Amino acid sequence: MVVADCSFDDILDDPGYFKELLYESKLLCFPELNLSREQNKQVCAALGYVFDRQKDETHAITMDRRGWPNTPNQILVQWHLENLDRKQPPILAGWNMKTFTCPKGHGRTGFIDMAKMCKKLKVDRSFEYVFIRLTSEAEQLEEQMAAGKREFYINNMENTDEGTVDYTPLQRYDSDTGYSPPIMNVVALHPITGEPVLRYMLDSHVKWLPVPDMMTERQLLDDSLLEAIANFDNQFWWDWTAGDYLLVDLFCMQHSVLGGFTSEQRVLDVVFSKEAVSP
Repeated sequence: MVVADCSFDDILDDPGYFKELLYESKLLCFPELNLSREQNKQVCAALGYVFDRQKDETHAITMDRRGWPNTPNQILVQWHLENLDRKQPPILAGWNMKTFTCPKGHGRTGFIDMAKMCKKLKVDRSFEYVFIRLTSEAEQLEEQMAAGKREFYINNMENTDEGTVDYTPLQRYDSDTGYSPPIMNVVALHPITGEPVLRYMLDSHVKWLPVPDMMTERQLLDDSLLEAIANFDNQFWWDWTAGDYLLVDLFCMQHSVLGGFTSEQRVLDVVFSKEAVSP
């Protein structure tokens, strides 16, 4: 949803209104709102979320991948959901375009509402998987799965994977030595709205829990999701201008970025926030 002619004060004066809009549309786009970094944090807090972290996203790490395409008509950052490796992931992002000096139409961001995908696709809700941060950590996880474990601990590995794209720089949230990825169900209830969401993406970092005679059903899920993601009718693309501000429901919104820019030309101030947990 595009929210035009809105100011920072408008949001802080009636955060409940904008929170309801966000629950309904999963994405609010404020053209040229021109927030400061501190105001980005204030907006997310006003909507009732708990600050997790703030960073400048330039996609420099992705651009440094050897031979990786970086043109305005090719995907630079693949379709993905955020932080599937975390037990309590951030579910709100404030995306604040501080610098945008590349040509108009470059560096566009695409969105797919996975709550809508859950309704469209026939999904076996019993499917379970684990998401690891690096493909080089797969052996550790597979050994623990083979031993019948339902709780996992992964020792952090150096990122030496050829051709693997890490959507964000490696974040060692649990400790300096390792992390405990949760078992994920392909369908999860939104922590605030309660609606079912397809919390799954096509990625080499996804490792299915071993279940006999389920390979065909899983392949059907992958095939149907691949077709749905490629369908332009399921996509929404945002053409950035400096000063644009987006509020994104990260629990629902799978997203992607097209290329055609350098890391200096496109600097996105990002605030990640978590659900406020009642005492």
